[in-house]
Amino acid sequence: MKFFSKGNALLGCAITTTAALSGCASMTDTAPSTAGPSKTDNVHIVTKTDEYAYAGTEVEERNNVQVVAQAPQQTPPPKKEQHSSAQQKAPPAEERAGGLVWTSVALPTGDPKTSVIRVEKGLPREVRAGQAFDYDIIVTNLTSRQVDDVVVTDQISNNYKFAKSNPEGQMNAAGVTTWTIGDLGPGESRTIRVTGAASGEGNITSCATCTYSSMLCAAVPVVSPKLRLTKTGPAEVNKCDPITYNFEVANIGTGAINNVKITDKLEEGLALADGKKTIEFNVGTLAAGEAKKFSASVIAAKAGEYGNTASASAEGMTADSSMVSTVVHQPVLTVDVECPQETLIGRDLTFKYTVKSTGDTDSATTTLVANLPAGTSVKADANGTVSGNKVTWNLGALKPNDSRTVTVTMRPTVAGALQTSASAQGACATAVTDSCSITIIGVPDIGTALSDDDGVVLVGDNHTFSYEVENQGQVDLTNVTVRLSLSDGLQYVSTTAASQPKSSGKTVEINLGTVKPGQKVSFNVVAKGTAAGEQGIDSETRSDQLKRVVKNDEQVTYIDR
Repeated sequence: MKFFSKGNALLGCAITTTAALSGCASMTDTAPSTAGPSKTDNVHIVTKTDEYAYAGTEVEERNNVQVVAQAPQQTPPPKKEQHSSAQQKAPPAEERAGGLVWTSVALPTGDPKTSVIRVEKGLPREVRAGQAFDYDIIVTNLTSRQVDDVVVTDQISNNYKFAKSNPEGQMNAAGVTTWTIGDLGPGESRTIRVTGAASGEGNITSCATCTYSSMLCAAVPVVSPKLRLTKTGPAEVNKCDPITYNFEVANIGTGAINNVKITDKLEEGLALADGKKTIEFNVGTLAAGEAKKFSASVIAAKAGEYGNTASASAEGMTADSSMVSTVVHQPVLTVDVECPQETLIGRDLTFKYTVKSTGDTDSATTTLVANLPAGTSVKADANGTVSGNKVTWNLGALKPNDSRTVTVTMRPTVAGALQTSASAQGACATAVTDSCSITIIGVPDIGTALSDDDGVVLVGDNHTFSYEVENQGQVDLTNVTVRLSLSDGLQYVSTTAASQPKSSGKTVEINLGTVKPGQKVSFNVVAKGTAAGEQGIDSETRSDQLKRVVKNDEQVTYIDR
């Protein structure tokens, strides 16, 4: 068996077959006679197969065809020789145009349907000594594939003198002529025409052989698949925006690649929406020249630069993408609230609110909201929107290091500590807050009254006095205390004050607690006259906020019964 290689991986085996037509074909050589024409009417054709020999993978077949010319009265044709079971009877000879008698054999099986080569030989029925004649050998490819290295040889008896052939053959010292036919295409035939003459009477025997190579080819594709992975991403994003990576994995070689997988281990600080730190795609199979695309979005935990490579793997091969770096920007805001110094109730106060962008990118749609205490009259600058005690400004986009200052004017109506706060935020900028407070100073004032309804009363009767206190100032009056002093002709009986009075002799003290601005507190005091004449009550009112004692009195005249 011979192995051949054609192309990158074309493997085949060639079976060389040798076929022989031997013994084979004979012609009767006649000389001119005055007795009349030669009696050669009876021609017998005998074909015999000697053997099929298989040595390794080389098959050799030999077929002998003999043509014998005899007179009618002569003995019958010679008996067939005894051979092995591989022998087979030759097909009958036939005469075609040109007067040649033909025999053929199909190689290597003897059956044209299952054989590769058919060899045919056409000889004259009879020739004359010394006169040139032609005979033909035809070789035909019986298959639908090419047969290579076809070689035909012909050995003719010694009483034949070879003259020429077409195509030209090579004759050796033993008288064997060889024709190298070469390759025969499917169904192709080649004809060899041999010219020569008989050197004397008798039979001329011609034995032809044929060898060829029948190539059995099988192709094994040799492929070289190759992975290529491309990863792309944005050069920069805001922290609140996702980073979208695009992947394209391609087979830029030959042959399919199975079980392709993309893996991208994210840098610290990056994560998928579900918190995973690795991007994975099961690509499957990539045919030669095929490419598949994928994408994934990740979120950055903080501002900074993030860069890494992705890899693709499959069946012992890998491919890495180039480095992809993304700068994550984050807008940062600060807010500062500035309060004025302490002031009195009823005076206008101006508060300043300053927002500054301190990040490395714009803060888009920036807003500022100021919260003011209740009990104030609020007026914002031209760009602020007032809603109750809240003022809102839409500041728009603030570039890095830009700042905006806005103001609010308000008039406090109550005293005490007043606090204001503000918050600023923008798209992707974390909200920031600040606050300040101011003390509002109020002025204390008080009003008191002591009265009665009847100015003349009989001795021994009770008399009712009415007391009222009002906070006429701006601040709370705390620890408000009223001390009532009765004259000698009056005796304390009772009071309607909410708190329990402290009575000692002619003095009654009542603690009213805290009285808020605008609040009035009143109560009655009942006294009994014990002596005729002018009697009366004196009141002294004190509080923590007042330095001066506020005094009142009321007189009543008692008469005897």
